[in-house]
Amino acid sequence: MDDVTMKIFFVICTFTILLGPVEVFGELSQWELKGTIQSIRFYKAACGAHDKGDYERAVTLYRKPAEAGMAEAQIALSALYLKGDGVPMDYREAMRWLQLPADLGNTIALHNLASMYYNGLGVTTDKQAAMQRFQSAAKQGLASSQYVLGMAYYEGWVDPKDDEVAREWFQRAANQNHADALYMLGSMYENVVPVDLKKAKQSYQRAARQYRTEFRFGKATPALKLGHMYRNGQGVPKNEKTARKWYIRAAKMGQMEAQSLLGDMYDNGGEIPEEHRKAVQWYLYPDCPNWPRSAR
Repeated sequence: MDDVTMKIFFVICTFTILLGPVEVFGELSQWELKGTIQSIRFYKAACGAHDKGDYERAVTLYRKPAEAGMAEAQIALSALYLKGDGVPMDYREAMRWLQLPADLGNTIALHNLASMYYNGLGVTTDKQAAMQRFQSAAKQGLASSQYVLGMAYYEGWVDPKDDEVAREWFQRAANQNHADALYMLGSMYENVVPVDLKKAKQSYQRAARQYRTEFRFGKATPALKLGHMYRNGQGVPKNEKTARKWYIRAAKMGQMEAQSLLGDMYDNGGEIPEEHRKAVQWYLYPDCPNWPRSAR
């Protein structure tokens, strides 16, 4: 598995807090209950500031519940240090905040910490340490870690490469509607013995439905993946023009691979009329000042 692929395996948790009946807090003292509610209030306010792009305020608000031991706040604070939003980028500090919930078995923290070990962010690259943490999160049911393990065994990141183990991990993640795992299951059923084209088509179709759902939440990468699927006829009718529409959606959301692919499609022709001017503008998007309406 190459580094470019692995660098995307961070999970940023969006956490909805649902307060149940009072009995949930039955074993807490009045002081502890008050502190828990206060942490929740700070966390919710931090999420609001984060969503609005007010990262400095988000850092301040996340820090209070994070210091009180709230795992979701610790993970969110780690993400801000990882990206340098609202604070100077600091991989060691990001790792410190992840380590706290990871030590208590939090799956999101374990997964993100594993990604840091794999990529050598704030620590010397250690693939064995990364695998241990991915395994721990995956065994607890985190679909993203299950997908990573599938890729690790499929691509040969672990020794020995094992297609059957890869398929098992992809299946576990697919059972939770993990779109990329569904896609990889389709690819394996199509290309890896034992081939089962019926199951391949079913997995691809489920992946396409999930990508559409994720795109509706404002994510660019699912639109790119749908472009690939229409371009290759994987679970959907092969259609270069429909592929282009999905690439355009991804490109306009800043997805650089989609921008480059659109440039290639206009430059190289195929079912799309060859238009070098549009090709150049897609290659330069969004820097080109004379963007044609016809390409939008």
